[in-house]
Amino acid sequence: MAEPCCGQHPRHRQLLVSSRQLGALAARRGCTHEETLTGFKWLGRVPNLIFGYEEAIGFDVDPVHVRDKDGVSAALIFSELVADLKARGTTAVDALDEIAAEAGLYLTGQVTIRVEDLSQLGSITAGLRREAPSELAGSPVTHTLDLSREPLPGVEFSEHKASDVLIYYTQADDRVIVRPSGTGPR
Repeated sequence: MAEPCCGQHPRHRQLLVSSRQLGALAARRGCTHEETLTGFKWLGRVPNLIFGYEEAIGFDVDPVHVRDKDGVSAALIFSELVADLKARGTTAVDALDEIAAEAGLYLTGQVTIRVEDLSQLGSITAGLRREAPSELAGSPVTHTLDLSREPLPGVEFSEHKASDVLIYYTQADDRVIVRPSGTGPR
């Protein structure tokens, strides 16, 4: 399918709240991969970035020329990919199946809790800090990462990168992220 990444642009970055499949694929192909806080401002700061994305928002497929999410360039790249795949007698769905076979299948879901008063958002994570779950979906929580006090793996912590985010990892290799957001639709 696709060429393994390497060469002058080996970095892939995804926002924290995106699927872990890109990280698994990058590891299988010997590429650098990083997670970052939510927001494309974090993606745009990565030197030698080749691809960055957030599932819910968009893709940065040409960071040399467009340093933000860009649906137009992503659509053009995808159109080229579909044409190349068709010329080889395969489809985009087949290519996705190949990626899943190589990197694993990852399921992602989202739960949104709506509040009338945005000041209530911090109280949810504060409550979870006081009384953390010991189990999620029937699996014991093995590790908790609190981004208000700890950095993402491989990143140096600093106050300006602190975020009101809790990440729970379970024995079943599930990951649950709790992140207040005042940007969603009301």
